[in-house]
Amino acid sequence: MEEKIWNAISTYAGPIFGYCIKRLNNIQDAEDLSQEILLEIVIFISKGIDVRNTDTYIWKIAHNRYARWLDKDSQTNTLSQDTLIDESFGENSDENIERQELISAAFRTIGRIAKSHRDILVDYYINELSYARIAKKHHLPVGTVKTRLFFGKQKIKERIGTIMNENEKLYQPINWHIMCNGKLNPYKYLDRQVARFICQAVYEKPLNEEEISSVTGIPCVIIEDELVNLQYGEAITRIGGKYQTNFIIHTKKMHSDNIQRLKTVAEQITPELLVELNQYDNTIQKVGFYGSQFPKDRLWWVLIPGIVRKAVEKAIAAIPGAQEPSFPLRRDGGYGWFVVYKCEETFIPYGSGCNGYWNGTNWTRAMEYFWTSATFSNEVNNNLPIANNMPFTRGYELQGLPESDLAQLIKGGLVKKGDDGFAWQIPVMTFQQHQELMGVLEQMSNLLYSSLIDAGKSIHEDYQNSVPKSLHRLIPGVITTETFTVIAIILEKLESTGILKKPVEKDTFTNQIWAFYR
Repeated sequence: MEEKIWNAISTYAGPIFGYCIKRLNNIQDAEDLSQEILLEIVIFISKGIDVRNTDTYIWKIAHNRYARWLDKDSQTNTLSQDTLIDESFGENSDENIERQELISAAFRTIGRIAKSHRDILVDYYINELSYARIAKKHHLPVGTVKTRLFFGKQKIKERIGTIMNENEKLYQPINWHIMCNGKLNPYKYLDRQVARFICQAVYEKPLNEEEISSVTGIPCVIIEDELVNLQYGEAITRIGGKYQTNFIIHTKKMHSDNIQRLKTVAEQITPELLVELNQYDNTIQKVGFYGSQFPKDRLWWVLIPGIVRKAVEKAIAAIPGAQEPSFPLRRDGGYGWFVVYKCEETFIPYGSGCNGYWNGTNWTRAMEYFWTSATFSNEVNNNLPIANNMPFTRGYELQGLPESDLAQLIKGGLVKKGDDGFAWQIPVMTFQQHQELMGVLEQMSNLLYSSLIDAGKSIHEDYQNSVPKSLHRLIPGVITTETFTVIAIILEKLESTGILKKPVEKDTFTNQIWAFYR
């Protein structure tokens, strides 16, 4: 009896779904109606009813069930499968629930078959195309079409049991803190949960579409659509016929271990940093840029990241194999790579970086701002190109500008209106002054970087031990980024002790921006 049921599902599942989709023109409704029809067919077979022409009787079932579906005024239009079982078998329905699950599993299995086989099944059973027409449509030999059709049916039969034995997967959302190193939009590719499930599934080793479907429970047709976007954004790479994640997923433990190392380093170098800042105070003021006279608790917000970044770069340069490569150009026009942290829902990792904007060639005008994860804002990030187009007449005057631009800059804290007009709230300097200031910061970093070398080595070693070998090529691109975290730790420490002025809401960005021009 069970063999007859399997044969019926294998023989009629495709044609019946094609029958339903052509009449209902809705995949969800077609799936629901097909399952009801197949369930009734299973019931018919299990009763051992003797009929002259089984095929004719089965299609009569299909026509009758379709007619009942269309009867909008009939309660059977919304008849559930549970009700159908009760009608046919009474209250003792355990056996029939198993049959219902068998049919449901058959339909779910079709969704887990790769496109190369699924398309052949759909064209043969649903679109009712001949072998020759299918071969022409897919540019395949007829023999290949027959082979894929055979193995497609085998895949359905083999995997139904696995699906029926699976516990229902109740997925929890994957919480990632997503950033980037470079200039790209990682949210465009990694914001959707299905993309995260796929990337997580193929992180440790490459998988094909069917294997991804088996691991995640997501139908192949959805996986295939998502893979197109993930490949275009280079979040996923294709290796032969399989796919693998193309970025490192930082676990919370990895990040916590890094923070502990860098907090120890921060305790060592912060006192030295403060001594350097005080010793070089007059030298910095003599550079003479607009903002050099800002109070220390204000100016140091932008000087400290500049100094420590240079120290980190020198430390990484001293670690074999840890040097950050050039930002790779990406297929979508951006450059750089994804920075992804696996985290709790409310977890915001330590992190710091530097964004730059320039106008024209040879850095005719440029704006840079240092940021930390806790204070990063795309609102200010988006204001910088506007600010960068403002005239730098004498470094700080802003007269005769469009009111809309001024309002945007004031809102972002980059410009302030005073008695003498509008003025920058950030350090502004000529290109020559900027070069001179960079030289001063370079000297100050020389006494700090040696303390960072051991921390950088430990981070490098941990990543080599915990990251899949296929992604080791990406490790140098994240070691510098992770070590830069020491900047956020130092700034937080100095703010908490009152050495840096605690900014009001969103002022942190204003405190960490400077501009220069030729």
